[in-house]
Amino acid sequence: MVYWFAFFMAFPFVLVLTFNVSVFIFLLLIYFMYRNRRNAIIKIKLPAQYFSLMFAIAAIISVLAIPDIENDGSFIRAITVLPNYIYWSMMILFFVSHYRDLNVTTIYRAIFHGLLATLIYYLVLQNYLSGIIFFKHITQNTYAFVLICYAPFAVYYLDKTKSRFLSLALLALMIATLLIDGRRAGTFLVLVGGLSVLYFPKVNMKQFISVSTLLLVLFLGMKLQTVENFIYNANERIYALIYETDKVVEEDRSYLLRIAMVQKGLKIFEEYPLTGIGLNNFTNFGVDLENTFVGAQYVINKTDVNEKSAHNSYISLLAEGGLLLIIPFILILLRIILYFIYHFNTIPRTLHPAFFGVILMCIHFYFISAVVNVFAWFLLALAISFIYKDKLRKNSIKLEALKRSH
Repeated sequence: MVYWFAFFMAFPFVLVLTFNVSVFIFLLLIYFMYRNRRNAIIKIKLPAQYFSLMFAIAAIISVLAIPDIENDGSFIRAITVLPNYIYWSMMILFFVSHYRDLNVTTIYRAIFHGLLATLIYYLVLQNYLSGIIFFKHITQNTYAFVLICYAPFAVYYLDKTKSRFLSLALLALMIATLLIDGRRAGTFLVLVGGLSVLYFPKVNMKQFISVSTLLLVLFLGMKLQTVENFIYNANERIYALIYETDKVVEEDRSYLLRIAMVQKGLKIFEEYPLTGIGLNNFTNFGVDLENTFVGAQYVINKTDVNEKSAHNSYISLLAEGGLLLIIPFILILLRIILYFIYHFNTIPRTLHPAFFGVILMCIHFYFISAVVNVFAWFLLALAISFIYKDKLRKNSIKLEALKRSH
């Protein structure tokens, strides 16, 4: 069951009764745990679990406390997505409760197979199968986000089970598809994630010199005319981002829209700071945007600007759920990231992909409203579970050393 759950997190495009198939596998996991009866289904003992529980409660409060505004349908919009927020929190509670039993190899194999299925479906089969009721269409943004989250797992697994050459070939294939699609942030983040799990196992002088050398080579390579021409021919948007940054900042509509949505989210927060305007209501709420940033005239006067997505997961949570929702979410992220930074040199490389995936996902959260994807929450559940797996391993080593000393 865990294998298939992880598989459909890396290939989250199969639907049953309009729901992602992972929901039904999760219910089966709970059922088999209930039948097993050796362990409680959920044991809430650890700090990260309390943060997750706080997140679910905050989501419920944000629905119940929707402000009295003129927009029709706010409550309906919010209540229809509330089960998702509770499901995400339950997922963290469940997997962290059973972190001792998680088989890392099984999970990585499932994610590798799931990511291969995503690649094949996106590149070859989607045009034939997406019209079938059981298969969901993959947008370019979703495809990029799946790769950002799970490319480190697939690259690491292939490197350990097959060869470094095949892992680099898989990474190159993913980068090529993102480059052709014009996924600027996705191309960079997937590249960083894949190279990190392969070449950045510890922080020491050797690694510092290696990374610095690699960055220098990449920087100098970007100056070559042949490289510049290749990037231009591959995708003009990425070329503009690299070689015409000032023009992008001043004129790129995608970038400017994101700036405008940050402004909108902060205005909503100022008016409804504690519980926000209710889940799923960012596009259902309008504000008067101000011409306070360079290039604002290109986006703020459009008639449908207030109907656009937040394009920013943090702004989306802050506007829709206020401080009550954003604080436990940030605490979950900080628990993972700070542990990884502080214990980087002592965490086994086997566990690195989950932590690198979370860091890259957190960066991408600023550029896309992707926090509502279930596979993002599975990644968080894995990373938190790996924290406690690592702690258990270290405690066992200390106990064994203590026994030997006596």
